[in-house]
Amino acid sequence: MAEDVTELEVFITENEYFPNIPLGGAIVVLSGQNISGELFSESLECTIEFGEELLLLNLSWSPSRAGSEKIPYTILNGKPIEVKDHPLYGTKNEQDGLYHPTLPAGCYILQGVKAI
Repeated sequence: MAEDVTELEVFITENEYFPNIPLGGAIVVLSGQNISGELFSESLECTIEFGEELLLLNLSWSPSRAGSEKIPYTILNGKPIEVKDHPLYGTKNEQDGLYHPTLPAGCYILQGVKAI
């Protein structure tokens, strides 16, 4: 029987498990399972399948995208774009559905990850 899967927007900075994250970090949509904690509350843990590995993520919730982290406006969904073409250019980060149509403004920030 398959586990319930929840899509989560996660801001990731450079990390050994996610080698393709650009310098400065990026927001990615991950499919979390086995969630421990309440969604959109201060923190939670979940597992994700990443290639052949199962990873345990420790996440904290930020009501604005990436909290105090600076979001690079030269990249959107992992692809280079012109700065002025970024939907958040000249605005605040609080926009629902920018990276995924059903998720609220804000995002999780990856605080820790380990293979299990």
